[in-house]
Amino acid sequence: MGDTGSVCLNQTKYTIKSSIYTGRYSTTYLVEQSHNERYPHQLACKLFRPNEENILEQITEEITTVSECSRVNNIIQFYGSNTSNPDSIYFFTEYFPHTLNSLFNLPIPEDSLFEIVHGIACGVAYLHAHSPALVYFNIAKEHILFSSDFTVKLCDFGNTRKASQFYYRRDNDHLIIQSVVEQIGDANYIAPEMVAIYDNEPISRKCDVWALGCLLFELATGVPPFSLPITLSQFKNFSLEKKTMSKKMKTVIIEMLTYDQTKRPNIYSVLQLIAKTIEFNNPFESLIEQKDDDFCDGKKPIKNTPTQSTGEFWNLVDRKIVDCTVEKSLLDTYNDI
Repeated sequence: MGDTGSVCLNQTKYTIKSSIYTGRYSTTYLVEQSHNERYPHQLACKLFRPNEENILEQITEEITTVSECSRVNNIIQFYGSNTSNPDSIYFFTEYFPHTLNSLFNLPIPEDSLFEIVHGIACGVAYLHAHSPALVYFNIAKEHILFSSDFTVKLCDFGNTRKASQFYYRRDNDHLIIQSVVEQIGDANYIAPEMVAIYDNEPISRKCDVWALGCLLFELATGVPPFSLPITLSQFKNFSLEKKTMSKKMKTVIIEMLTYDQTKRPNIYSVLQLIAKTIEFNNPFESLIEQKDDDFCDGKKPIKNTPTQSTGEFWNLVDRKIVDCTVEKSLLDTYNDI
């Protein structure tokens, strides 16, 4: 940090205006500057004050994730970081004042809702297709931001982990997984395999699919699908039989909230369902056949390789041949904003 109440992005001084969010080891601030046209007038600055050595590695991983994954419109854009002082580490991202939690009244009409979830799914799919593959572990209404043109933006990657970390379970890894569970954005969205961690089932990217299904249900009905404390019996007895919603909505939710994770679709298949429903594109269609143990890290041979490899896909993204932008139409006319 520079002067009291200010932070520096390279040589540009930003003044801290207000606190946006305070977590266990960090506080995110709204910061402003008006003298350098190279950078935006307003940014979000996440400031860490770690008091445990093992937190430093987690902070480094978060900064790496944000910096590497802000390549598409549905993930918050990274602007830079300062890690020179281990007692005061911070990084900058674009700032948007509106979250899904603050912008919309629930329930949200289905047409608009499918557009929103399409954008969320695109952001999650990018993480899952990253090399190495990542699990977001942080789907929550307050972590879904909206830009001025209503593009969906995922933020807060402090709980993101490599997909391979908990897939092959190790002896006595339950406490580590439990610490991840405790930091998940919404406790109502915890997947069955994370509730039953002592069954030693793989903890995979399918946890994000489950969480997105829970979020979709809540946005469509106004209440979470499960009540705290979460029990496995709630999952097994889940039904949409008495819910008033379209057949298409029920189909998508039921697919995502499949109890058996081996039968639960991956995020690319979910995105395909949503894209067809609202006639949007699915930039991840070539990855639908990807297996749960394909971590995109080159450590395991890929079986049933899609017609377009992950590496080739992202080369096309960089060359602007594949469009990952979330189209905007019905959101423009949503009256409750």
